Amino acid sequence: MRIVPVAAFFISLHPLPACQSDNLNTPVTRKTLMPVISYPSGRTATTMALTLLVGVFLLLSAREGVSNFYALLANQELTHPSLTDQRFREEGGTRALHYLTESLRYSPDNAWALEEMGALQTRRLRIFTGPLQALTLRNAGVSANLHLHKALLERPTSPYIWANLALAKLAQNEIDGELSQALRRADDLGPWEPDVQKIVFYVSLAVWDRLDQEQQDSVLKTMQRGAKRDAKNMLSVAKYFGRNELICAINKYNNSAVDTACNTVTKQKTSTGRSSS
Repeated sequence: MRIVPVAAFFISLHPLPACQSDNLNTPVTRKTLMPVISYPSGRTATTMALTLLVGVFLLLSAREGVSNFYALLANQELTHPSLTDQRFREEGGTRALHYLTESLRYSPDNAWALEEMGALQTRRLRIFTGPLQALTLRNAGVSANLHLHKALLERPTSPYIWANLALAKLAQNEIDGELSQALRRADDLGPWEPDVQKIVFYVSLAVWDRLDQEQQDSVLKTMQRGAKRDAKNMLSVAKYFGRNELICAINKYNNSAVDTACNTVTKQKTSTGRSSS
C-alpha cells in the first residue's frame, strides 16, 4: 500500500488559488516579505472617532459633575446658619476649603467653585484682622483676587462675582477704578438680586466719598429697590456708616423702623437749624 504524504494529501484537497500557485516560482525579495497594512474603511474610522469623542465627553461630564457636587457641599457649609463669625474665626472654614480644593482639582475652571473660593477668602479677610494673622490676610487677599478674576473669565455676566470682587477689594483697602467698575457691573447685571443689592450698598457706603455723583445716584436707586424687600437691612447699613441723610429716601415704603429713624433725623436737622440761627 502506497502512503501519500500528509502535506500532499491536504494540497490535493485544498489547492492554492491561482494567484498564489503562480507565485510559487517567484523569487522571494524584501519587497514581497513586507507586511500589508490594512486601513479601516471610512465608515469604521468615523465610528471609532465618534466613540472616542463620546468617551471623552462622558469623562469630562463626570469630572464636572463631581466638581459641582463638592462646590455644592462648600456652599452649604458657608451659608449654614451655624457657621457664625465666631465659629469661622475658630475653624477658619477648613471644611469648606477642603471641598473647594477638591472641586477645583476635578475641574479647575469651574466658575461656581472659583467664586465660592473667592468668597471664602474674602470672608477670611473680614474675620482675621489681628496683626499676628498678617500672612493669612495676605494669602487670602491674593487668593480672593485670583479666584474671582478667573471666575469672571468663565462667567463675565455674573452679578454675584462682580459683587464679591468689590467686597474683596474693599476688604483689602484697594479703593481704585476696578472697585468702581465692579460695583457698576454688579448693579447693572443684578439690579433686583437681594444679595447683590446688599453688597453693592454696603461697599458703596464704605467708599461713598470716592464715588462720583452719577454713581451715588445709582446707589440710591439700589437702596430704594432693596428697601422694597428688606428696608430694615438697608436702614441698618445706612446707620452703620453714619449716612443718616439717606434714611429718609426709603421712608415711603411704610416700614415702622424706617419711619422712626427718619423722624429722628428730621428732628435732628430741625434742632440743628434752630441752634445755628
